[in-house]
Amino acid sequence: YAAQVKPFNFRLAAHVRPFGYPTDADPQRFQLVAPFETDPRKWKRRPWVDRYSGQCYRISTTAQTGGPGVARVHTYQDVLDDFLHHPEAKSAGPDGRPCDRRTIGLLRRRQVRSVPDLTTHVGKESNKLEEVEAGIEHDPDEAYTEYADPGRDPWGTLALPVLKQMPAKQLATATGLSERSIKAIRNERQRPRGRHRAALVQAAGDFARRHLQGLGHAVPHHDLAACAALLALVADRNASTRSDAEA
Repeated sequence: YAAQVKPFNFRLAAHVRPFGYPTDADPQRFQLVAPFETDPRKWKRRPWVDRYSGQCYRISTTAQTGGPGVARVHTYQDVLDDFLHHPEAKSAGPDGRPCDRRTIGLLRRRQVRSVPDLTTHVGKESNKLEEVEAGIEHDPDEAYTEYADPGRDPWGTLALPVLKQMPAKQLATATGLSERSIKAIRNERQRPRGRHRAALVQAAGDFARRHLQGLGHAVPHHDLAACAALLALVADRNASTRSDAEA
């Protein structure tokens, strides 16, 4: 019983520096833990266990990289040094661009444009959310539950309207599909799957980016976000034209 993990127990977790992983470790699934110890002088001498594989490793705070059976972990000084150069992801610089290590001056909040059809509803039922935020659980997919709305499939609301604006011959060249298949897809008599759907979404994104760039607008890198930006621009122009006609 004394060796078992019980409620309200504590443990130590070590965070590995870049290039500090042991030679046989998978960086995506590697987390060192050890029984709680208040004396930091003992931390380097005790074995640390990878919570994924169960293998024991030693830790070092002075080696340049990891090695066989050894992980180079962060010290408190490493954390402080990294914080001095840590970009503020939620802020923009004086020029409105996202902050990086070279940003100087008064910061301001970044502007965020929501794309409703790309919004994912995430459940908070998991008991691993704190572990993900602390960097102990490395796979968020194991902690979050997504709830998809079939009526808001971005294929039908974002990609397909853009594809309908493109010449069938151009789409056939870009995707390798026949013009007959392209027409069936655009008329919603056929629904593409797998690589064909991915190729069509990419073609729609490229088409949207070219038009946005030609009009002098911001060009999103994400294919569906580019489609959403183009459709929003077209909707705004159509609304403005109707207003002028009514006036």
